[in-house]
Amino acid sequence: GQDINFHLVGYLWLTGNSVATIANTFWNKVYITKYTKELKIQTSYGVSLIQQIETLPIVFVLAAANNEGGAYIAYQPLDMAAKLTILATCAGGILIGIAYPKCYSLLSGTSVIVASTANKAVSILIGMYLFGTRLSGIQVLGLSICVGGSLWYAVEGKKKR
Repeated sequence: GQDINFHLVGYLWLTGNSVATIANTFWNKVYITKYTKELKIQTSYGVSLIQQIETLPIVFVLAAANNEGGAYIAYQPLDMAAKLTILATCAGGILIGIAYPKCYSLLSGTSVIVASTANKAVSILIGMYLFGTRLSGIQVLGLSICVGGSLWYAVEGKKKR
């Protein structure tokens, strides 16, 4: 159908990312909630540290497989503002990694997932506005449904209390 730039490799990456995201969501919902809320044997910060340390071998393997060794050479001549921007995005990633386990320890897993999904949709809409990206009607409809569903979930949750 509608895909004007079909690339099988892109769809394989999308499928792999989707499977990893679903597996991670179940892991977070079941285990982080269990260890931080029910058993209280681990703090959310401890869970975050474990997750980030477990990610390092994956990062190194993928960097080696994709011949990223030369990235440092490309990093060296950048001006200070560009280097600081790169470091700030790295720090932001670490903070996001810390925030999710904390959210799972404070809220229900479903609430965190709904909020995360709404956050992504709103980010896309803001990026669309800031960068002048044009989305098709069906894309805007999908994002609107996502944000609307998230708001509906929030409103229904408030009514039940």
